[in-house]
Amino acid sequence: MTAQRFTQALTALFAAVIFGLCVVSAEDTPAPISDKEGVGVWSTRYGGSDVYIFINEDRTAYLVWLMKGGHQIMDAKWVPAIGGMIVYGPIRFRFWLEKQNGGTIAKVEMEQLPLDMLGEGIRTFPSALYMKKERNWELKGPFFEEFAKRPVPDAWNAEKAPLDFDQRARKPRLPE
Repeated sequence: MTAQRFTQALTALFAAVIFGLCVVSAEDTPAPISDKEGVGVWSTRYGGSDVYIFINEDRTAYLVWLMKGGHQIMDAKWVPAIGGMIVYGPIRFRFWLEKQNGGTIAKVEMEQLPLDMLGEGIRTFPSALYMKKERNWELKGPFFEEFAKRPVPDAWNAEKAPLDFDQRARKPRLPE
């Protein structure tokens, strides 16, 4: 793919997202899915790559790809669809939500794009995949309420990082 063709394709893709050309019209919008079912963090893994899709109540989303040797973070939007939702980003995802074993899973289809538009990590990812909704670890109850009240360390109130920061950075915590 030439640089000019890639730039044109990328520009058209972002223009579609920015100007809302791929948003479902009001007449086509089905009844919204339950926020408890769709909103949250969804994840899957294939080979050495992980994909996380953060679905927010305000219809925004974030796509996070963690691949061998790199990562990619993309803004997206989502709209309800019959039985699930569609995530609109540089790559689109169709979710069909299902209840299984007391939790919510999704059968997800990733849009097929020309291989020359995709990086190696995304290119080898399957187009049909299962995603699970990550458990929401809310800090509730008396223990967590008291735990949240603990004071901020004194050194964190300083304008600059502690003098020994460079020395401690990237060193594992070892038992004393």
